[in-house]
Amino acid sequence: MLYHLWTRHSLRPGVFWSLPKGERLLLRAFAERELELQG
Repeated sequence: MLYHLWTRHSLRPGVFWSLPKGERLLLRAFAERELELQG
């Protein structure tokens, strides 16, 4: 999932982990939904 955020949205893993927990959860949920919709 971190690879997806990095390659599709230019969100580097270090930046992701420096975010507050709530924002990480929200981004993870959005990314998982995006991957589901892609098939």
